Amino acid sequence: MSMKWLFQPNRHASEQPQQNTKLPTHDQFTFTWTVRDYHEVADLYPTGRWFYSDSFVEPNHPQSNKISSIGDTYTSDYLWRMCMYPNGVSQADKNYLGLFLKAIPTDHERDGNSLGRERTYAFEVYRLESSIASSSSMVPTPILLKNEKFSKTRFGFGSDQVFGRRQFLKLSEIYPDPNSKFDLIVRVRITNEENTAIMAAVTEVQHGEFPLAAQIPKYFDDERFCDVEFSFPCGARIKAHRIILAAQSKYFESLLSGQWVEGRSKVIPIKEVEYEIFRCIMYYLYTGKLEENLELDCLKAAYMKADMLGLETLGKILANRIAEDVNSDNWDEILLLGWQMGDMCLKSAAMGFVVTRWEELKNTDNMQRVVACGNVEWIEELIAAKIFGVHESYRK
Repeated sequence: MSMKWLFQPNRHASEQPQQNTKLPTHDQFTFTWTVRDYHEVADLYPTGRWFYSDSFVEPNHPQSNKISSIGDTYTSDYLWRMCMYPNGVSQADKNYLGLFLKAIPTDHERDGNSLGRERTYAFEVYRLESSIASSSSMVPTPILLKNEKFSKTRFGFGSDQVFGRRQFLKLSEIYPDPNSKFDLIVRVRITNEENTAIMAAVTEVQHGEFPLAAQIPKYFDDERFCDVEFSFPCGARIKAHRIILAAQSKYFESLLSGQWVEGRSKVIPIKEVEYEIFRCIMYYLYTGKLEENLELDCLKAAYMKADMLGLETLGKILANRIAEDVNSDNWDEILLLGWQMGDMCLKSAAMGFVVTRWEELKNTDNMQRVVACGNVEWIEELIAAKIFGVHESYRK
């Protein structure tokens, strides 16, 4: 007996992730599935019966569409859905919730005669008390019941091929109070390691065609062949190569072309940017990555300068690094910066952190600083995340 019709009116509850958020790397994607009034829904499914989430899309890496010389050409996103057995897969599992992930073949996979796809994935399950049933006037807090990461799995496309855990979560942990009313929130994080390999292959191809590209990083902080020098009020100096800076940045191409007075000088004083921040930007221009062990203040300042200099990719890399470092001491700084810059990666990282630790953080000085910002729309966004959770997806 199919019970799929039960979830059609509830489509908004398992809405597709919004564009953004804290999937900080090109190879990761997260989808959130909320089953409203789970305490009532689960009663409709005896042991051995299941229901699916809506299908959802894992966006393909945009660069992979451009690849034609290193194997198959990818032209489409990927489809998935989750499968839940609320009262067990079989009698042996009747005291457990079963949770699985299923790959849905797409047209480009069928055309390529693909038999499946490989992914690493993880599940998180939260319990959210009904605000109507709660006697407290406080907004209910999602409670993490379990998270588990699974090793790399090859997802076949057979009708019976679902992957996960038959005994994922004990029912006694879901229903600590048999009379409570609540929603169940399930999040799946999918990691596509193929994208990483593809991008590495692209880099290898590019470097094979243009050997100079592979050699540029070694000239950072190397005085050989330098033809420009930047000086700072602290006394520090950085020597660089005009051709490299001009090739990597429109800003430096304009600065060093001779149109400005500074461009005709061998020593250019830098007064508006601190040495550590400028060095961070220069290191990126030479290597395409960030130095290790950068402090949050440095990352934030470099992020702001990257925006001013039009270095969009650097800004994304910095946002991802900042998002990875969110903690109890700095989440408010990162959230306010995300709001200020309209950066979904920063916002979702900070909001995801505070929402899952609401009881611990709601009365802290950090929360008072956020409330004191005075922006009603920002505060409403935080409250909405508190109630409905933070939806995440691949950040293009």
